[in-house]
Amino acid sequence: VSIQDWVPLDVVEKSKVTLEFCCAEKQPGNNSTSGRMPYVWCGQLRRTVDLSNDDDDKSHCARIAFFQCGVYVVSACAKVSSHGTPGVEEFWWAPHANIIKVNEEIQ
Repeated sequence: VSIQDWVPLDVVEKSKVTLEFCCAEKQPGNNSTSGRMPYVWCGQLRRTVDLSNDDDDKSHCARIAFFQCGVYVVSACAKVSSHGTPGVEEFWWAPHANIIKVNEEIQ
């Protein structure tokens, strides 16, 4: 996480950011088998970062394992909120998403 230098320091000090990874099957139900989840996340899906804490490395990492063939969209979002004012928040989606095509391996 990095904050642009044009954001005023007093705003940064009063803010926190929650980062979250997201995945969706592009055409759900086409390859479903017995109601199983087509993928599972491992690691930290969501992390809240206090922007005023310089000791925090602000990193965020997770992995995803796919169990079914299909086309998936993986992205991230950030929720910026205020320490002092509950309910004041903004959501920002990543400007790009990765498209992942999972094919069956032929042996």
